[in-house]
Amino acid sequence: MKVAIIGFGKMGQAIKTLAEKENHEVSLIIDRNNSQDFTSEKLQGIDVAFEFSEPGEASGNVMKLLQSGVSVVCGTTGWTIETDLINKVCSEKGIAFFHASNFSPGTWMFFRLNEWFAKQMTGTAYEVSIREKHHIHKKDKPSGTAITLANYICQGNPSFTGWKPDNDFSCGNKIPVSSVREGEIAGIHTSVWDSDYDTIEITHTAKNRAIFAQGAMMAATLIQGKTGIFNMSHILSEYFNL
Repeated sequence: MKVAIIGFGKMGQAIKTLAEKENHEVSLIIDRNNSQDFTSEKLQGIDVAFEFSEPGEASGNVMKLLQSGVSVVCGTTGWTIETDLINKVCSEKGIAFFHASNFSPGTWMFFRLNEWFAKQMTGTAYEVSIREKHHIHKKDKPSGTAITLANYICQGNPSFTGWKPDNDFSCGNKIPVSSVREGEIAGIHTSVWDSDYDTIEITHTAKNRAIFAQGAMMAATLIQGKTGIFNMSHILSEYFNL
């Protein structure tokens, strides 16, 4: 594949390393120091663009890529995805948009495990909370992965109505989420089920960013020649029969 990388932080660098290892052609890298090169002309012939930038930049980047006829794999979180508009452009251009808050397939198995477990805990005395830890460079709190985890727990147990920061003491059945930023932690997410008698913790730990780059490359391969909007459920179905 001929690829572009929009946003050359740690994830962009990890994707470049993997793409070159797998003999893909990295034709364009856009970061803040060369934003003037982010043009439709420079995007000609690109098969897929990896968009891993900042929340305030993602929407504009994604629309520019799609309107230029380039399929997009996006991992930026903390922005509002205009699904109807993106789907319309994808249909018009015959291209695809793939978005995930986390590109580790294991994380999505972790989500499904928590959904199942939440269902089993319906009607019990356990209270649930979520802890997430990331490196100091991550700006959004809580992480998109933590929010997705909360949503899966709510799907499994509708008595929970969403999530809230752990310092929000308002009433309601929302799941408290705590966030820590320290060191170079790739990502640790834990659901904590606590009662007066015991505590059950379910944790997913990313050891490094390589797994996210691998998942993003799987997504790029998956959407080649396809039209529409895709997510990690398609990865689990295509590669893991889940």
